[in-house]
Amino acid sequence: MKRILIFLICLLVISIKAEATNGNDSNKYNIINEADYAILLYDIKNSLITQYSQIDSTDAELRASYIIGNLDLLKIKEDIIKQINQENLSILKRNFTYEKVKKLSDIFSQAINTYTPTVKNMLFTDGVIYMYMQLPELYGKEWTDDYPKAMLHNAENIAISRFDNKYWFNKIKKCYETNATGDSDSIVDIIDKCAEEYKNSVSKETGIVLKQLEVHKNLYTSIR
Repeated sequence: MKRILIFLICLLVISIKAEATNGNDSNKYNIINEADYAILLYDIKNSLITQYSQIDSTDAELRASYIIGNLDLLKIKEDIIKQINQENLSILKRNFTYEKVKKLSDIFSQAINTYTPTVKNMLFTDGVIYMYMQLPELYGKEWTDDYPKAMLHNAENIAISRFDNKYWFNKIKKCYETNATGDSDSIVDIIDKCAEEYKNSVSKETGIVLKQLEVHKNLYTSIR
């Protein structure tokens, strides 16, 4: 009986650890470091959108979302924040040089350049799921009037970065495949329903991030 109890406890611990590792980032970072990472990721994605727009403006954001979503973002975040601390810089606090920021961007660029050649065909639904997951405007609506726009946007992106993108993508896609009707007009509606848990989790995390950023609110007041 004792052995069975110990076995069940071990299974519970493993389950809890798996959920923490798969659904959320198990690392804990300084909030300013996270703010800097989120700013950098936002700029990298916009650069990709601009790049893809020169080829096909109709699905540039979809392609950028798909590429970013397929990267190991938790590892990239860890590497970039490590580099931020080594270089002793902060984008949010405007304490940086072009050369130092380029070192951070190169971490992203290398990951993108490694992954992109492996892409043969982009599944439309995959792109939509990733784009949905990465849209900050979906997750901070209740605080729109309470904080500077730049602060809320940064907080939303920080919150998104605290979740394992692959874990949640797989979970949302599995739900989508189960509920797909074959009607192209219903794709977004089904994804929206399947992503409800993710959306609620990110929205809740956004509230936590905003409280952590509260003491740094002055850093955002001059940003438009």
